[in-house]
Amino acid sequence: MNAEIKDEKTTLKGDQLEYNKNTEIAKSPKAFEIKYDAYDIFGSSGTLDKKTSHLTGNNVLIKSKLNEEFKGDRVDGTLDNMNLDFIGNVSGRIYQDGVPVNFKGDFVRAYFKKDAQGKNQIQRVEIRKNAVIEKEGTTLYSDYLEIQPEKKLVFGKDNTKAVLKDKDGTITTVTSNMMTGNLNTEIVDLVGKVVIIRKDKDKTLNATSTKAKIKNKDNIIELRGNVVVDDGESIITSDEADYNTKTNKVKARGNVFVDYKVNEKKSVTNANQINSGYNKILKK
Repeated sequence: MNAEIKDEKTTLKGDQLEYNKNTEIAKSPKAFEIKYDAYDIFGSSGTLDKKTSHLTGNNVLIKSKLNEEFKGDRVDGTLDNMNLDFIGNVSGRIYQDGVPVNFKGDFVRAYFKKDAQGKNQIQRVEIRKNAVIEKEGTTLYSDYLEIQPEKKLVFGKDNTKAVLKDKDGTITTVTSNMMTGNLNTEIVDLVGKVVIIRKDKDKTLNATSTKAKIKNKDNIIELRGNVVVDDGESIITSDEADYNTKTNKVKARGNVFVDYKVNEKKSVTNANQINSGYNKILKK
């Protein structure tokens, strides 16, 4: 890249650059590179307004010194505050406590903020349409996902799905209207039309409820409201249920009813049984 435009903040390089000194707008009809703050920016073509630091570009890849990465078919936003929109075939990577969090979608909006040293740090990432977030054994899908790395939170709404893979290979798939989770503690709160399918080498468990909380590190799934659990041997309905994913035991409470697959049906009404979990529900 032979041409270069440089000031105290930005270095723009390209094989063919057009620069208007009056408007301070630089255009690159061909491949370009920009060095800005802690970021290296590459694209096949683009325009940079040096007055406002507004960038539009095609086939853009942005890399940070911390190995964060954003790329998409197009980018539109300002470099000064690093609030950028990525449109089309978007993918990227950020980090939480040194662990990579990969994401992709049709549209990504990235928000940054200045730290105490005046450097830009990622604050929030919104992913829309065909959104996917992956961290270690957890994958989230939705029409809208949001990551807040500083708070270690992820939020999803509209066609949300979480797929959690245990170390032993057991896969838990969860769908709901909305989810809020902490990727570090691996606690996920689910609201609205919750459906949980858990498959291991021996059996498959299907559960539905109004709300649920997955405590993945504690091996517990808490189901609340209109609970139905089908573990292959029986169908349990109740107001509440706690499922231990390690022991495969279900502890149900409140209006518990068990329909065994061998047509033995039993309604549980004894208060002690309801509070402690009916002994035949606790699968060994």
